[in-house]
Amino acid sequence: MKKILISALLVLPLLGHAGPRDKHPDDGFGGPRMEHAFEELNLSDSQRAEMKKVFESHREKMTALREETEKKVSAILTPEQQKKLDKMKAKRKEKFEERKGKWKEDREERGDK
Repeated sequence: MKKILISALLVLPLLGHAGPRDKHPDDGFGGPRMEHAFEELNLSDSQRAEMKKVFESHREKMTALREETEKKVSAILTPEQQKKLDKMKAKRKEKFEERKGKWKEDREERGDK
């Protein structure tokens, strides 16, 4: 039981980080930071396309890994524990959304996009 608990504590924080991310509306990919990196590296159009393929493939693999991990964790937990985990996830998501709103406000105040 101790091993299961330790494994869960190590895995649970990762569950919310491997899913789909907000995409930048202009490029449909990694957003302004990725574009900035591409510009700093002076990548050609073909290099940009290759990089996007690499990162998209990675994102798909991480999403699949997250889903597989969630299924395995759910199979271990009792229904009561699963309900508690769902509440923990919802609370973590709510806090993240609050921080995201704050970050957006801060960027707008600075005049960032």
